[in-house]
Amino acid sequence: MAITNKHVSVVFAIVLIVVIIFIVSVHFILLIPGTDAGIFMYGSKLITEGRYPYIDLWDDKPPLIYLIGTIGFLLKANPFLGIRIFDVLLFSMNLYLLNKICKLLLIVSVIDYLLSFSALYLIFWDQGFLTETYNIPLVLLALYFFIKKIPYYELILSLFIVMCFLLKPNSIIVLCILALTDIFSNYRKANWGVKLLSYILGVGIFSTISVLVLVKLNMWLEYISQAFTFNFLYIKQHSFADLIYHHIAQHSLSSIIGIIVFVLFNFLLLSSLFKYRKLFLSKVELLPTDHLILLSGICFYVAFYFTYMSNRTYPHYFILLIIPTTFILGNYNDKYFLGRIGILCLVVFGIIMNANTVKNYYANNKEKIEIITFAKANTTEKEHIYVLGMSDAWIYLYSNRLSNTRYINAEPFFETSYIQAADSCALRNDFIINKPAMIIIDKADQLKINTRNYYFHTINNALENYNKVFENKMYCIYKLKA
Repeated sequence: MAITNKHVSVVFAIVLIVVIIFIVSVHFILLIPGTDAGIFMYGSKLITEGRYPYIDLWDDKPPLIYLIGTIGFLLKANPFLGIRIFDVLLFSMNLYLLNKICKLLLIVSVIDYLLSFSALYLIFWDQGFLTETYNIPLVLLALYFFIKKIPYYELILSLFIVMCFLLKPNSIIVLCILALTDIFSNYRKANWGVKLLSYILGVGIFSTISVLVLVKLNMWLEYISQAFTFNFLYIKQHSFADLIYHHIAQHSLSSIIGIIVFVLFNFLLLSSLFKYRKLFLSKVELLPTDHLILLSGICFYVAFYFTYMSNRTYPHYFILLIIPTTFILGNYNDKYFLGRIGILCLVVFGIIMNANTVKNYYANNKEKIEIITFAKANTTEKEHIYVLGMSDAWIYLYSNRLSNTRYINAEPFFETSYIQAADSCALRNDFIINKPAMIIIDKADQLKINTRNYYFHTINNALENYNKVFENKMYCIYKLKA
């Protein structure tokens, strides 16, 4: 029996259902936040207690992620479970919007696009609750509203651009390209000058409101120092050549297979862009999907630079490219059988990768539960604790304890171009005047504690006032001497 498109569609539909179930499952299995997610949830916890990020927490991320995190605290028994429920609902909304966009563009094989998106999400979600994740629905809504030609689009897109900026500044690139497309095309309406002015006014109004709120809460100066000055000083040390080298050499798919996939994807994308250029020059009328792929290709390459401009290559960074990449891969899957084989390989890779994450999670779960139990039993809610480093900020969340210092993120003491005397003085005073009742140290970090770095030096000196009271395979706990 010959294999028909109908048979392939049925297989892909089954695979899509399996992938969606798997994605939802790992959301509810992995209930201990990762490094960044733990810090974000701590910032959200501060807000629920009347405190503020940047003042009571040093962090180099914009403020919107902390507000989103407060949604999780509606489920007081387990705030991170609350966030997981919200993220699963958001993932479902992303699939719904993608489905609607494909149907508006008269795409027949919608399953190819939904599976491409789900496979990419599975590989790059990086355990979730990250600033990049919340960029996705804003991009999809912006594209959907653009295709629908809704009224007041400039105002809505301006709001989305400012919201993305308040999540992660370099996440605005795809939306800015969409705005430029709207300005210089007659798709919605003519008169580019009026549209340009509308965007300038819209972004200006929403940006001004954001600044006034931060000024009112006395967060503005600290926000500029932490989220802009720190990141600018870090980024300016690296060239464009460094960016390309580090992306290929250090990316999460940096095995030889990963490099081949990276090169092959770019070869196919550049070939497509060249083909569309020839069609455009020959005055051939392009289909709506052709315009979409052309726009996606442009978005991918422009946004690629801004996504990796820090020279860091964490998997979740790619989430900023997930929408253009979804349309590019979906188009290949729809046209070429090898494209469908490729996306199935990505699905298998994503499932194996996440299955290993779950395995490691359970392997260390016992030790982590012990730490939480001991911390809660041997301190009161009014007492402060301190967790060395920044990878275990989730301990504050699950023990329901606050830090004695705003520096649960130690980055300001490791970036030599940023180190400020005021931060160093504040950290020292926090461990002299406001000693924590307990210091918790991951043994992996304990190996670094005697280095000459000011941060570790300060913690090392503070430990003279503490006794070791608990230890397991992963952690040591020190309690303040009576």
